[in-house]
Order: sequence, then structure tokens, then C-alpha cells
Amino acid sequence: MSKRAAIAFIVVALVAAGLGVYFGAWHAESKLPFARAARPKPVPELRFNDAEGRAHTLAEFRGKVVLLNIWATWCEPCREEMPALDRLETKLGGERFHVLPLSVDQ
Repeated sequence: MSKRAAIAFIVVALVAAGLGVYFGAWHAESKLPFARAARPKPVPELRFNDAEGRAHTLAEFRGKVVLLNIWATWCEPCREEMPALDRLETKLGGERFHVLPLSVDQ
């Protein structure tokens, strides 16, 4: 599996899991096609650099709920959703929740 495919799989899995938890709590009898795993599945180690060039891994976020958003500057829908993700981080971000946008091209 290519690195890009692996990252895309992780993003889809995390978003699906997050939506499943959110909608499951929101509406107990939801008919959405998401299913919560019996046990959390490990996420492969992912290394990335922040805007200042410092190296990080997802392990640094252990114990937090992380919305991992993989995006690209050439992706119009990705750029359009950034203000909403920024508002989400401003409203809910903190010790327990973090929006983590990772650009695949910068």
C-alpha cells in the first residue's frame, strides 16, 4: 500500500469512527452505515512537521480525540472546509480534542 493510500485510509477510518461516535450519541437508533469497533484499532506511526519545521508523531496526541484532516492546497473542497475546521478547533480544542490538519503537499 502506498503512503498516500495509507494516509487516506487512516483519515477515512478516523472520520468514520468520529462520526459514528457522534451520531451514535446524538441518536441512539441511527441507521448510518458506521459501526463502532469492539476495540480501538492501532493507527500506524505517522510522522509530520509543524509550520515551524518541528517533527511530531500522532503518539504525542495519545489520550486525545483527534480529528486528523489530510488536505492539499490544490484541493478546492479542502480549502473551503478549513475555516469550519478552524472554528471547530477554536470552539472545542483543548486538552481532550484537537483538529490536526496535515497538508500532503507542503
